[in-house]
Amino acid sequence: MKDIAQRAGVTKGTVSLALRGDIRISTGTRERIEKIAEELGYRPDPMLAALSARRGQQRAVSNLGVLVDDRWGPMAKRPKWLRNCLEGLQSAAQHLGYATCEFRLAADLAGHANPDRVLAGRGIRGVILCPFCGERPALPGVDWSLYSVVTIGNLLPEMGWHRVGTDAFAAMSLVCKKLRERGVTRIGLAQYLDTECRLRYEWLGSLLKEWHLGVDFFKTVPPLLYPEPDASSFLAWLRQEKPEVVVSNNEQILDWLEAAGVSVPKKVGIVLLNRDSSKRANITGISQHLDEVGGTAVELIHGLTLRGQRGVPRVRREMLIMPHWEEGATIK
Repeated sequence: MKDIAQRAGVTKGTVSLALRGDIRISTGTRERIEKIAEELGYRPDPMLAALSARRGQQRAVSNLGVLVDDRWGPMAKRPKWLRNCLEGLQSAAQHLGYATCEFRLAADLAGHANPDRVLAGRGIRGVILCPFCGERPALPGVDWSLYSVVTIGNLLPEMGWHRVGTDAFAAMSLVCKKLRERGVTRIGLAQYLDTECRLRYEWLGSLLKEWHLGVDFFKTVPPLLYPEPDASSFLAWLRQEKPEVVVSNNEQILDWLEAAGVSVPKKVGIVLLNRDSSKRANITGISQHLDEVGGTAVELIHGLTLRGQRGVPRVRREMLIMPHWEEGATIK
């Protein structure tokens, strides 16, 4: 590091900050130091980096930005699954010695003339972009090359960021396995079209795989993919297709069935793909471990920050958290 400092005409402290991607070092200086380090064959010592991070736990600074869609509103009004995700994120951040600072995409960043100055004022080097509330909002004019970036759930391949999410394909495979063990042959998927799209149709794709491979057992039930919640369309589909079990991420269908006098699970069973967000304690479904999703995002950011990796990576990584089955009272 001393050789790099001498050649760049800066102090060792400046070299250390630049190689760790500290936002206090200008882009030009940082890139010049990085180029010299590469020419000299410099490689950071991972043990020293880990020791430095450990020491940093004694005094946390606000260096991890959590970017949240304004449309979710204040914490008390946010859905249960998002609160679980943020709680896992906060717990992991505290364990690794980070203090987090939440920024609203529109109000705190997009509405500011210089959002990088806002982030720099809090010493932010890594940012986690939380799931959007519906359609993708306009992203603030941030110079993303200054930060290590991880997105949770959001599919933003054009941005090239690393992503952490749940394994939707594995979740549906697990549902089919459990229902097959119970002798269920007619599985009906009733789902938001937007949700399927955002998940790359992994729930639907996994179910299609089961119908194809289990042709001697499962009966094909045309799925219901609706743009908006619609009780009448759902009940009409239910009467026509007669699924034994309905699989969905929309807990509202239980209210529709109750209002229509359809007994659960006597007449039809229900499996919820996002049981973590359910207000009912006895529903059968999939736990997505969203607290683990939040925690894993922090661990990924931590590694990127220690290695000084910012901006768009050469190879985009995706880390998926495996689901597990939760028994309940909504299937036989």
